[in-house]
Amino acid sequence: MKKVPICTRILPEWEREISRLIESTGLNRSEILEDAIALYLKKTRRTKSLSRIEALERRVDAIAALVVKG
Repeated sequence: MKKVPICTRILPEWEREISRLIESTGLNRSEILEDAIALYLKKTRRTKSLSRIEALERRVDAIAALVVKG
């Protein structure tokens, strides 16, 4: 069985969700992404400080979680 890249599975759903949020909230794409990432990071905050790499990884995880969650 051939593996399907995650971007092929998630991006169409991600685009639909972003478009729906743009229409319903009136915010632009950047504002929606910033709000979503900030909310996710706030919910999953650690007590120790993060390195720059860890922070970037968390942002990527945040985006992936939002897409999967829909």
